[in-house]
This record gives sequence, structure tokens and C-alpha cells, in this order.
Amino acid sequence: LQQYTAALAKAQEGSADDQRIREAIIRVAQRMSPRPVIPEEARNRMIRGRAAFKLAKSPADMKNAIDEFRRAVNSAPWLGESYFNLALAFEKAENYPEAIRNYKLYLLAEPSHKESALVRDKVVELEYLQERTQKERLEQQHALARAKADEDAKFGHLLGSWQFESSTQWGREMNVKLIGTLTFTHQGDAVEGRVQFRGAY
Repeated sequence: LQQYTAALAKAQEGSADDQRIREAIIRVAQRMSPRPVIPEEARNRMIRGRAAFKLAKSPADMKNAIDEFRRAVNSAPWLGESYFNLALAFEKAENYPEAIRNYKLYLLAEPSHKESALVRDKVVELEYLQERTQKERLEQQHALARAKADEDAKFGHLLGSWQFESSTQWGREMNVKLIGTLTFTHQGDAVEGRVQFRGAY
């Protein structure tokens, strides 16, 4: 168990190695008799995480709870309760992929717990929400792409930077030649032109 725990500390969090090592730790701990002692650090982090969870008023406020529960998970990576708490915080933060991942680790650690059936249902629910969220994000990206294509079609012949030279007569004896760049951009239905002079002689 100690070797796996040491390897977990070196793995990138959320990576395939991280997942594989966590699953191995859980299986090793399940075969141990007695079960591993829960470190005081893990207990304290779970208490702090629950306090932060109660104080959170919005999904963005869940960051502190997630940080505390993540530390609890890393202190006792075989403990199902810590994965459940972390999954719940991710769910409230609307980070469905991480919520699903940690609920599944909880189910691996606590397959016979009285809440396990409800958690399995929760995983199915979150997978649906994740699919809907991804679909809506793709639809928004496509809508933005279509809007940009329409704008380009409308203003594309104007947009860009154009070099120019212009001569003008100042007074009776001074002939001035201006050199610069004329740039057209657009915002919505408006086209804006800007002139940048590079020299005059």
C-alpha cells in the first residue's frame, strides 16, 4: 500500500496513471485485515471540506471545498467517503466529468454500501447531463461559427489592411507625400476604419 501511495504522489492528477493507481490502492486496502487506519490529515481535511461546502453559495464557491476534499482523498486514497465528498463537491460545481470519476471510485471502494445503488443512479444522471452540456457547447460553437461566416461574407471585401501613398499640396511651395496603412475592422453591423501614418516627406 505504501508503494502505491508513493507512486500516486508522483502521478499527474486526473491522468490514466493516477486512475490506475487509485483503483489498485482501493483493491489492496479491501484485502487488508484490519483495514488501513485513516490518517488524521484525511479526517481534518474532510471536516474542513464539509465546512467549506456549507459556506458555498454558488458553483464557483465550491473551489475551497474541492481543494479540501482533494487533500483528504490524497491522504487516504482508499477511503470511499473521501471520494464521495469530492464527487459531491464537483457535482455542485457542475464539473460533471470529475464528479462521475470520483463517484465511480467511491463505488469501487464501497460496492456494498447502502447508498451505492443511489450513487449508481446518480452516475447515470450525471452522464446524461454531461452529454447535454457537451451538445449545447457544440451548438453554441457552431452558431458562433455561422455568425462569423455571415459577417465575413457581408464585410469580407472591406476588411484587412491596405497600404497607401497620398500626395497633397500645402501652400504654394510645399508638396507633401504621406505613406501609411488603412485598416478596416467590424463590430456587429458597423465597419471602422483606422489610419496609421508611417512617414511623410
